Amino acid sequence: MDDEVKKYKLAITELEKIFVTVAHISANIMGRQAQDRKQEFGSIVFTKICCHCHSVLQLVPRQPIMATTEPELWDISSIASIGRALLESYYSFFYLSVDVVDEDMEAFRWLLWDYSCEFKRLQQLELIGSQSPLLSDLRREVEALKNTLVESSIFKRQTESVRRKMTGGQMGVFSTNTDLSQRAGISKKYYKLLYDYLSSYVHSYSLSINQLQSFRAGSAEAVHIIALLARYCLVYMCFSLRDITQLFPDQKLLIDNDVKGIMDDWIDIARNFRE
Repeated sequence: MDDEVKKYKLAITELEKIFVTVAHISANIMGRQAQDRKQEFGSIVFTKICCHCHSVLQLVPRQPIMATTEPELWDISSIASIGRALLESYYSFFYLSVDVVDEDMEAFRWLLWDYSCEFKRLQQLELIGSQSPLLSDLRREVEALKNTLVESSIFKRQTESVRRKMTGGQMGVFSTNTDLSQRAGISKKYYKLLYDYLSSYVHSYSLSINQLQSFRAGSAEAVHIIALLARYCLVYMCFSLRDITQLFPDQKLLIDNDVKGIMDDWIDIARNFRE
């Protein structure tokens, strides 16, 4: 048990250190005049990532770290579900604000993103029977975006099934997390491991229910699992922190040697996992 507690303390301490720096940067860049859409989008999603991390830190039990008489909720499911949201947020952040692609591909990514967004907005409003006078304007906007989309040379090179998904609003991202992992420097195997495990709690798959049935609050197994989830969040926080300083280079000054050491260690683990 002592060994598990040490690992738990280390995971939470490192996550807290990264969070403090991330929160500082988030506060600095929010409201700043963006130089382009990548910065504007990136600052918003980076703050979303920061909020997810804050929620995880609010949920992790303090009992293994400090003496407390207050009852605590060992909510493994919520921590895992927020961890999955953090992971997904990172890939959106990387996809539109950090990944380096040519001008045509960058423009196509934004076009597809915007079309999918407005298509789904229109779909939701129509499903609830909205009578908004702005609905007709939204329909025209969706139609205009669709016309631009289908005339794109990148769109025309896709298979019929992919084109149907795009025009049907089912594909707002022209990539997969697996491909983005490789481009970000994250081992595909590592991404797959984290994604599958976190998703088991999001979807209440058998593995997660079995673990909830077997583990007890305060047990060595529960301490181990929450430490594991904290480390999973820590990895994507380190990549987020690395990437936000590419968008806002002046923020690198906020990363001290201790935080940089944590980042380097976890980025290296994620990059070289079982390679």
